[in-house]
Amino acid sequence: SIARNLYRQLWRLARHPEVFPAPRAEAELKRAGMESNTIVTTPVLRRLLTSAFDQPVSSEEEASKRLSEAFAVVRECSRRAGACVDPEPMPNSLPAFVFNQPQFPTNNMALHFFEPRYKTMIREVMDDSSGSQCFLYVYVGPEQRLGDSEGDSLIGRTALIVHVDSCEFTPDGSANMFGMCGTRVRVTGQVSEREIEGAPLYELGFEVMRDKEFDDEESREVRELAEEQEQLVHDMYSYFPRSKVEVEFGFGLPPPVANSPYAFSFWLAKWMSLLPEKEGSSDWALSLETYSTLKRLQCVDEGLRRLHGSISSKLERSEDDDDAEREDNK
Repeated sequence: SIARNLYRQLWRLARHPEVFPAPRAEAELKRAGMESNTIVTTPVLRRLLTSAFDQPVSSEEEASKRLSEAFAVVRECSRRAGACVDPEPMPNSLPAFVFNQPQFPTNNMALHFFEPRYKTMIREVMDDSSGSQCFLYVYVGPEQRLGDSEGDSLIGRTALIVHVDSCEFTPDGSANMFGMCGTRVRVTGQVSEREIEGAPLYELGFEVMRDKEFDDEESREVRELAEEQEQLVHDMYSYFPRSKVEVEFGFGLPPPVANSPYAFSFWLAKWMSLLPEKEGSSDWALSLETYSTLKRLQCVDEGLRRLHGSISSKLERSEDDDDAEREDNK
């Protein structure tokens, strides 16, 4: 049946909880009567799926609604899972959008294209007969003006392949694009340059950036540090359950360290990058550049521990205030 096929697809996708939409996971936790700070692992997610599909339906209308919701979740999960793997076939070059805001693999992306060159770019991407509908998002860092960060200076920059899901064009030709960041790449050269109303539009060559393989000793270091950091995240969730909702709605469900320290390292760097410097880490930018999972985890470690310490102190002060108030009321 349709329901059985959807259940099987979701069961397979649950091997990677991070591809599931956080709002849907939160709603299912609530419906199942589980604590809101429950960590959504593969076993937890599969238990939620089984519970959801075992719920009786009272009418054809309700059954149709549930199937539609399940289709939507499968579509969203498949989209996120697809962005986590390299495009097939991998293109040799792509048109480039240059910007100074950081992005990380699996980030959702919404962009408004209004410059003539980028309106041309997204129109051509959407009309691509190969169906790939991808472009490069080239990050140039906040310290540089965009006009000073083009041409040959783009070579060597880190970029992400953006998978376009949809694009809405307005009457004036500007476009609202929705998509997801996928494979991390390094710009290797300029394939072409076109001038569109006085501004350059580049086609750039690139190579995939893969973290280096590590020996047994480094593998142990990676796993131990990632597990410590995962526990710190879980601790903060338990201190303030609301923080789990805010973090995961903003950055997605965390990839379990047991599955992939590599994926967890990017999820953590993504979170740390948007925190104020006094709370987060000033080294998060290096985490995007490095070829080392261990280095990426180390880049954000200080900021994560500082944030954990700050939250712990606030919790202790709150408990002290409660104790003092109880003493006053005696």
